Amino acid sequence: DLSASLVSGQEYERHRKVRPNIINDRLDVTLGLLRQNVLLPVTLLTDGDMEDTTSTPPNYTAAGTGGTPTLAKSTTFVRRGRQSLSITNDGSTTVGYAKSDSVYLPGGTSCIVEADVYITPGDICKLPFIDVTNSDAVIGTAMEAAADTAVTTAVCVFVDAGLKQIGTSV
Repeated sequence: DLSASLVSGQEYERHRKVRPNIINDRLDVTLGLLRQNVLLPVTLLTDGDMEDTTSTPPNYTAAGTGGTPTLAKSTTFVRRGRQSLSITNDGSTTVGYAKSDSVYLPGGTSCIVEADVYITPGDICKLPFIDVTNSDAVIGTAMEAAADTAVTTAVCVFVDAGLKQIGTSV
């Protein structure tokens, strides 16, 4: 129904030289060019990224020299995600660590093992990549000794021929 009279409740836009679809297309192109880096933790372990809501990490075993540390999930020092693995030594434990469950990897696999770690004063972080099928032989190790700071420690390793059962410990 064409008419020259005003219709109440209707909104109109008036554009000179540039149609609305051209503006929308340019905005789509501009937004498509913007990039944001997103780190998505990929893990071969169940809850290896510590995102489950359980209070204790299900796929890590506590061990140590002179005693057994306490493993828990913490929200105090978290660099990525919602929780982190906390290793607390008791009075008798001098070197406490958390050993992950092992996974099978085919020979010829290249891996990057990485952990974001907060190191308390007087402690160090050692991240070994071990061959469980070969008497826990160390394939590669990353180590950090900074104190009272958060660091990212990583090791790149190559799994040689044959199917290997691999694990890590922090």
